[in-house]
Amino acid sequence: YRQHFEWSLIARLHEETGNQEKSIAAYRVAIRKAPYELDTQRRLIKLLESAGREEEAILQYRAVIRVAPWEPRFQIELAGRRWKGGQQKAATELLSKVERRFPRDAGVQSALAELYTRWELHQKSVRAYERLTRIEPTEIVHLINLG
Repeated sequence: YRQHFEWSLIARLHEETGNQEKSIAAYRVAIRKAPYELDTQRRLIKLLESAGREEEAILQYRAVIRVAPWEPRFQIELAGRRWKGGQQKAATELLSKVERRFPRDAGVQSALAELYTRWELHQKSVRAYERLTRIEPTEIVHLINLG
């Protein structure tokens, strides 16, 4: 009867030896044993992406977002993948949810501002930088980015 740790270790060993299929299968078992182990979730997503299994990676992102809605990085990463995949509307809708869920988190708002700037969504970028100046009014970098 193996637990999360053992399955995760088996997955990593298979990954290091180049056996992606066995590694993916072992990561999935490890996640079933401990879905809140976000490092394992991240490793599986990365492996699925490197194996070219884009749809499965997106499904795994969705699964980890359901398990850990308090962790914004997966939501932001999924939005980035959506944007790169030509699904700009889905990406911006997801980021809008992140904005509403984490309105006082400077790290999240900074990540959003940077993405919006990169994606040339200037109004959204300005609003995110304005939120940052309210969250951290003494942080001069936010004012510079806003200007």
